[in-house]
Amino acid sequence: MASSSSLPLHLCNVNKLAMIINRSHALLHSIAIVFLISYRASFLFQETKNRTVPTLPWLLISASELLLSISWLLGQAYRWRPVTRTVFPERLPGDDKLPAIDVFICTADPDREPTVDVMNTVISAMALDYPPEKLHVYLSDDGGSDRTLHGTKEAWKFAKSWLPFCRRFDIKTSCPEVYFSGFEDYDHGNFSKSSVFEAERQKIKEKYEKFKERIRRVAEEHRKVVEAGGATSNSRDHPSTIQVMQEYSNEEFEENGEVKMPQLVYVAREKRPSHHHNFKAGNLNVLLRVSAMISNSPYILVLDCDMYCNDPTSARQAMCCHLDPHISSSLAYVQFPQTFRNLSKHDIYDSAYRSIFKIQWHGVDGLRGPGMCGTNFYIKREALLGSFKQEAGLDLMELKRSFGPSNEFIKTLRQDYKPSFITDGKSSNILLEEAKVLASCSYEDQTTWGIKVGFLHFCVMEDIFTSFQLQCKGWKSAYLNPVRQQFLGTCTTNLGEVLIHGSRAASGLTQVAISPKFCPLIYAPPRMSFLQSMTYIDMAFWPLLYSLSLWGFALIPQLCLLNAIPLYPEVSDPYFSIFLFIFISSLAKNLYEILITGGEIRTWINERRIWMIQSVTSFASGSLDAFLNMLGLVFPERLPSDEKLPAIDVFICTTDPNKEPTIGVMNTLLSAMALDYPPDKLHVRYDIKTRCPEAYFSRNVDSEPSEFMEEKQKIKEKYELFKERLMRDRENSKLGDRGVYTARDHPSCIEIIQEYSTEGLEEDQIKMPLLVYVSRENSSSHVHHFKAGAVNVLLRVSAVLSNCPYILMLDCDMYCNDPTSARQAMCFHFDPQLSPSLAFVQFPQTFHDISKNDIYDSEVRSAYTGPVLSGTNFYIKREALCGHPIKKGIDLKELKNTYGPSDEIIKSFLQDYKPDINNNGELSNMLLEEAKVLASCSYEDHTKWGKEVGFLYDAVAEDFLTGFILQCKGWISAYVAPSRPQFLGTSTTNLNDLLVQGVRWGSGLVDVAISRFCPLLYGPTRTSFLHCMCYAELSLFPLLYSLPLWCLATIPQLCLLNGISLYPKVSNTYFGVFLFIFISSDE
Repeated sequence: MASSSSLPLHLCNVNKLAMIINRSHALLHSIAIVFLISYRASFLFQETKNRTVPTLPWLLISASELLLSISWLLGQAYRWRPVTRTVFPERLPGDDKLPAIDVFICTADPDREPTVDVMNTVISAMALDYPPEKLHVYLSDDGGSDRTLHGTKEAWKFAKSWLPFCRRFDIKTSCPEVYFSGFEDYDHGNFSKSSVFEAERQKIKEKYEKFKERIRRVAEEHRKVVEAGGATSNSRDHPSTIQVMQEYSNEEFEENGEVKMPQLVYVAREKRPSHHHNFKAGNLNVLLRVSAMISNSPYILVLDCDMYCNDPTSARQAMCCHLDPHISSSLAYVQFPQTFRNLSKHDIYDSAYRSIFKIQWHGVDGLRGPGMCGTNFYIKREALLGSFKQEAGLDLMELKRSFGPSNEFIKTLRQDYKPSFITDGKSSNILLEEAKVLASCSYEDQTTWGIKVGFLHFCVMEDIFTSFQLQCKGWKSAYLNPVRQQFLGTCTTNLGEVLIHGSRAASGLTQVAISPKFCPLIYAPPRMSFLQSMTYIDMAFWPLLYSLSLWGFALIPQLCLLNAIPLYPEVSDPYFSIFLFIFISSLAKNLYEILITGGEIRTWINERRIWMIQSVTSFASGSLDAFLNMLGLVFPERLPSDEKLPAIDVFICTTDPNKEPTIGVMNTLLSAMALDYPPDKLHVRYDIKTRCPEAYFSRNVDSEPSEFMEEKQKIKEKYELFKERLMRDRENSKLGDRGVYTARDHPSCIEIIQEYSTEGLEEDQIKMPLLVYVSRENSSSHVHHFKAGAVNVLLRVSAVLSNCPYILMLDCDMYCNDPTSARQAMCFHFDPQLSPSLAFVQFPQTFHDISKNDIYDSEVRSAYTGPVLSGTNFYIKREALCGHPIKKGIDLKELKNTYGPSDEIIKSFLQDYKPDINNNGELSNMLLEEAKVLASCSYEDHTKWGKEVGFLYDAVAEDFLTGFILQCKGWISAYVAPSRPQFLGTSTTNLNDLLVQGVRWGSGLVDVAISRFCPLLYGPTRTSFLHCMCYAELSLFPLLYSLPLWCLATIPQLCLLNGISLYPKVSNTYFGVFLFIFISSDE
């Protein structure tokens, strides 16, 4: 008798009967299609006068038939060689020789994915029939929810009782919710009627009910907090969190008499609005890195959070393929089908994807294997990360360029690496901190994660695209579809969700199809077999092929019928039999496949119906979305809810109350506080657009509701009293009296106007934005660096008081004319395509006091059509100005040399830093004193403020220079000019002010042109050529205009007085050239 080691672990059997039927049908159907094409093509060779049908509808219906025929032809690759695999888990080596497995479970939103259901999936994965010391379960919580973390801890506690029960009584249905609900019949062998079993089962059921109750109680407490307006975790903005539930080794379990438990790890990666999270692909890549530090198992099972393990033997079945010496070296993953427990009797929406999992995947398994389906697959870590041997001699810097800067992670790539995350029953704090770095949102920057390494995020269908790339590299896959369903989940049960899911899939697949680089038509044939290429071409193009062809069939024949245009041959025509044969042949083959896979005629009707519905709706919209995305015409996702929006600091600068009247400055201040952005709610009642009181009350409105007019009159009276108080204080010189101090010599002064937290407000009061008065220290012995110095002080002071990630800059005479500007700017800052590299969003400067003909060009019409930093009206990212210095390996001394000696300012660079200026309604005196230090005139001495950090001091045109340097560093900007002016200010209205302003601008721009930052020299190696031209023209235009215009203003006149001719006569041919240049010039 042959030894078990010589017996195969699995067998692959070709379904010869199905293969013969498929190929025979393909041959006959292909012949019929050839006749159909010849019939349609013969029309083109007829004389025009003999044609009874207009050319256009004939071509359109021919194109529809051709596209549908191409789709059918590509689909035959799935049916060319169908196979079925049989595995023999009993032939596997002993438990001590089995490889370790990491289980990745992804969840995002506890409201859409109930915590109890997610924990059932976690518990079922922990109950897999596999050595517990070799099983590690990772739950990735993309929302960073406290409820999910609490649920994970509760699941760990309950699993201590559930796992022994399942092992002792050989429970197959290891999902507690399904087991206790009686959804499936359970088989307990000899224990089914045992009193011991029944007693134990009742105890476990009681523990499970208590487990659910604890989770539901936390969810209810969270709901109450939300309803009360309390703070909750932000799913789009939170730090990384990693917790290992097993804090001691399995040896200690045995000593305590407890059953061995798989390791359970909770992972919430860092998410920030400024970084693209790359959806599920980014989530899985974080798990790849974190798990490498903790367990580094060679195989990984990926599960959706609603897809529980229905058969604990799936891991051993998958290992039968992975450990088979005949295919192991080239096998990347083993895919199990997606099956669902809540399917309706006739599956009216085809939620079971019958054709894919019962027909197509068996067929493609006979080639190089199926694609990944997002869940239910056991994949080899080496396939995702590559193989690295210690003796290979790879360059360390090259590895870091691919995998990131972590030395610890680089070590895990060695095949002989053994993680030591838990030592003596305790987690390694060093490795835990390293794992948090690996889970940070910026770790993948300047690496090949998601591009060449890990799960690829080229499109939203990361599973299909990743498997496509793996098979192009030579990897294979296998498909197992045992009798007992290995995994069970919940499917979509309404038409809306089906169409949304179909649209998303169609968009991702079409994105691959129209990609110039990865289009399977071009990319696949040199890298894989012809038939395998056909399967990926079909997957990528089916949304386009189906939507275009079915829209043609849905419109053209009906319109032609209404207009008596014959598109099809008459019954007596021999070609009619061709159309009839193709129609019957196609439907009959489809019906045959449904019947042999356990379906019914009703199932066949339902599948045909949903296929047609999806083809003309979700497939069409998804394909269109992909094209718009390629052309850059897709709008970003809608902004998140108010509580998830990032905070914004507004900087308003004023200098002299004599030149800049206090009333005007306060109007700008009030308009900024009234932006349509949380927490301000005052404006909602009447939806006032003009938030500047002076501008609002000065306008004329014919008719308004009486209730509104009464309220408006009250507010107007309060505003008049407010103005009167300001005027009276100014006349009496009481406001801001500082004794001996002058505007050029005074200490710093910081006052927070809001001296209580928003939680302390009464019910009839509204939440107010934080308002802070800042007067930096000025001394005649220190250079104050004009506006750039003032803004840098605000950067530092705001960092310790509010530390908002985004900043709005306003001049004191530029009020907010549209309260939605903040939300409009966030549409760009939140756009995942722009956000990582977007520094600022610039709005135009517009003025409310422009004269009719603008005789002084005060509107500066031509200067504000490009995204340069323009001194005011821009929303800028704090990170762009201050950098993100808190990274591993940066010395604290170096940080202080750059940012100054303040420890608080250094802390503010931590992305999870939250200033606490209010403590039970009292202001923090310590932070206020620290803020005053940051506003001192000597703080910037021996630092890099104004040189490398903040707004730069090398020119008085600090806005222009700072914007130029930012873009040389790789940042980009956006320019938004909505129809309603977002900001309105006062312009120069006399020639003297205009000339003074022009001199200042000219001086500042020429400062840049003749400095080391000259765009002609500094820019070409750092930004694009055209961009350099823009900045060079802006910096040199004072010189380029003043010098030639002085010449043109003097030389021709002097020559004219002396009878010297400089220009050709009218009769001269060249006179036309001068005339053309004069007329065509846009200057």
